Amino acid sequence: MESYDTWFRNPLKIAEAQLGNIDFAHEIDFGLKQVFSSRADRCQYSDFMSGNWAWQQAETFKITFGVLIGTRSVYWDSLRSQKSVGPWMSKPRITRCGDGHLRRVIYGLGPYIADYPEQVLLACVVLGWCPKCTARPTNLDDDPTAILQSHEHTNMVLETFEDEPSTPWQGYGIISDVRAFTSFFLHANIHHLLSPDLLHQVIKGTFKDHLVDWVGEIAAVPLFPGLRRFPEGRSFKQWTGDDSKALMKVYLPTIAGHVPARMIDSATLEQIETAIARFQQEHTIFIETESTQWTLLINHRVPAYNSR
Repeated sequence: MESYDTWFRNPLKIAEAQLGNIDFAHEIDFGLKQVFSSRADRCQYSDFMSGNWAWQQAETFKITFGVLIGTRSVYWDSLRSQKSVGPWMSKPRITRCGDGHLRRVIYGLGPYIADYPEQVLLACVVLGWCPKCTARPTNLDDDPTAILQSHEHTNMVLETFEDEPSTPWQGYGIISDVRAFTSFFLHANIHHLLSPDLLHQVIKGTFKDHLVDWVGEIAAVPLFPGLRRFPEGRSFKQWTGDDSKALMKVYLPTIAGHVPARMIDSATLEQIETAIARFQQEHTIFIETESTQWTLLINHRVPAYNSR
């Protein structure tokens, strides 16, 4: 087995250089905030510091300002190996910021956006299991015994089955010979930090990996301006965003007449109508922010498409 040397910069020096950069003096939110709409009961989430997670961290640390580090696992490995940031995750460090003020800074690990394969890698769970909860792969949505994943749960399982190394893998989806990197940091739990990946989990995951695979091969589409043809079906090696958009345009006509009747009923249409009506009620934000009339015109046609 070959060995390699890995070189890291000091994470603490990098963070302090960014905080002290005068170019960022007016680009950093130094405090938490809550923004409400004209309806006093509705809180608007406009950026990171207005979100619930940031407020929860403030409650944990009893602070109003902290630096959240969220990058790739290689960088997190450097944090763990150098331990330069670790001491300042529980007590404040006096730091000069770009606006010239000295602030008491506490460091923490922020949310991590990743697709599913990377999520299970970071969470140290078996492929097919959920990195967020303990639901079994055969019953992900309705497992009555499922609880949220945590380091405490992992440690309890590993201690209980210390003499049965195969049980954590087979019975709990836990990889026993490695530890999640967040287990070495204070107030950090990778299972809670993982965030959904809109592209891979929602768009690519739902459309490409499930709906398209369910249909199978996409037949060739007749020539028409603006539509792309798929003479080889959808079985091409490299899948890009443009491929997904082009396929979405011809997907509904392709499956017309092949969808079982029970998949679309009156209740489905009613739900679509409700969603459209709600959008028509709330879409005035586009007018208030002076969005283009083209966008509103496209949305205006949606009810007509549904009525057909």
